[in-house]
Amino acid sequence: LVPAMDAISETVRLDKCHDALKKSNQNDIKNGASSRTSVTEQVTVIPTSSPPTTKGCRKGRILVLYDSSTSCTKLMAKIVAEGCLQLDRTEVRLRVVPGEVNHWDNTSKLKDTGSDPEATFEDVIWADGIACGSPTNLGCVSWRFKKFWDDFSQAGYWGRCDGKLGCAFSSVGGTNGGAELVCQAINNILMNFGFACFGVTDYVSFKTTLHYGAVCAKAPREELDQMCCRRLGLRLAEYVGYYILSRVETHPLLNSKRQEAKVWGSPIPPRSASSEQLLTLNKATFTPTTLPDNRPICLIYTKMVDYVHESTPAAATFIASCATERGFRAVVSSSPYVMRKNGSTLNPDLIVFINLSGEAFDVNDHRLNDHLAAGRPILGLHACLASFLDGEDAVGGTKLGHKTNLISEIFGCHFVNHPPPQKGVCIVDHKAVSKIFGDSAVEADLPKIDRVEVYDEFFNYTRSVRNDPDTTVLVSLDECTYTGGEMGQDHPIIWTKEKPGQGKIFYCGLGHFDHLYTTTPTFDTSPESEQITVEGCHLCANFIKAAFDWLGTPFQDPIEAILCDPTYYKVSS
Repeated sequence: LVPAMDAISETVRLDKCHDALKKSNQNDIKNGASSRTSVTEQVTVIPTSSPPTTKGCRKGRILVLYDSSTSCTKLMAKIVAEGCLQLDRTEVRLRVVPGEVNHWDNTSKLKDTGSDPEATFEDVIWADGIACGSPTNLGCVSWRFKKFWDDFSQAGYWGRCDGKLGCAFSSVGGTNGGAELVCQAINNILMNFGFACFGVTDYVSFKTTLHYGAVCAKAPREELDQMCCRRLGLRLAEYVGYYILSRVETHPLLNSKRQEAKVWGSPIPPRSASSEQLLTLNKATFTPTTLPDNRPICLIYTKMVDYVHESTPAAATFIASCATERGFRAVVSSSPYVMRKNGSTLNPDLIVFINLSGEAFDVNDHRLNDHLAAGRPILGLHACLASFLDGEDAVGGTKLGHKTNLISEIFGCHFVNHPPPQKGVCIVDHKAVSKIFGDSAVEADLPKIDRVEVYDEFFNYTRSVRNDPDTTVLVSLDECTYTGGEMGQDHPIIWTKEKPGQGKIFYCGLGHFDHLYTTTPTFDTSPESEQITVEGCHLCANFIKAAFDWLGTPFQDPIEAILCDPTYYKVSS
């Protein structure tokens, strides 16, 4: 559990994790580790993002801001607000811009339609999204609307709205009187303040849409005008849910547009659609359920029965981050139960072994062969080849044997021993790296030099895997640059295996220390890290990142799946 604890919470100190982990493993050895332990007790799912914030559970906040001289835009604003509330967990403020009364304002009509509070600058800051409306004045926004945003800027709010969402609506004296120009002008104003403005592709009838915003000739008395206003509000609420609150299920393609796609089989309603059908769909309310988590599972297995590596929490954290960034659901476990061929409900798409030691799982009941046969990959780090040894961990020349050939069958060799940690030179085979990862990976993060000095714990193995079929050695050790190497001139340390019809395999023998599991600058001032180049400090982590990209992920984002689905809309000729 301790690697998972550290992966979940960055506030957990590594030294506390180490102490707890050592005590836990001592108890396991003393009492005998049981593979019957409930999987729910030793498996932890890593969150896909940072710890929950108030945004994760609160309502979406929408401001409907308008100016009106004859109540037409005001009536539109009220219907836009109704549309926002068609989506659950949405809160709306309806506000009018302040300003002196014009001599041409129809105050009686404004009074008859009720009064709304005047907008304040704090209303804008409060909102996640804003729908702005203005009457069409000479093809542009009203002076009161323009003055509100001028004053907002001069009051010191410039640069405080980045990332908020915006859309527009406008009323006009007659059809084709320039209302869409006003919507464009409103969007220009909002974009100047950092709002992300959007268009609407929906058709509320066969010939009626609102690409640039909802527009209306005079008051929204016609049903189609009301439907445009309502759809604008709903779309703003959906995007606030999706982009601001991370509610994937509120995306229009999974919500309102999906419902209409099922009815019409097309993004545009047919001519034959009745007004009752159109209105029913337009007024529908939505309480979308959270989508099932169909992401592939990355099992990060950390069972250590004998020697406990102190870098394991850092390694688990880094692997979990790499996995979640690439669409996996990261699960950390040290329970042998999850490695069983039969009995465990966990069916991982990727297995990562981190620093295993001792009899890490039951070699007579494991899922590895079936896992590879199904085309699913395995990634091994550092001491995972030092499991199932026939003695204690060797620091020096004592050679250890192994109790099973399983590890060798998967990775190609087994651990023998290692000298104390020290500086040594890694030789990068750039042709092999380019062959496996592609030129883009080499140009991005992987070192461009041939020889990289690192400070690490260098393992000796039972044999070199270089000449094995389907195996590519990416990095080797130069034994002339350190003491204790026993493999001679051919000492692979990072390699891949890619057998046709089976899952890919990646192994990295580096990674004894915490600071090696990061691709950001470190502030480690320990003697072992001094005078080591950035390439040396980040070599292990960068190869792991490249390996994740090479392994790939079977996960497809639900929105991407729709975009790639030719049957989402069955458009007829």
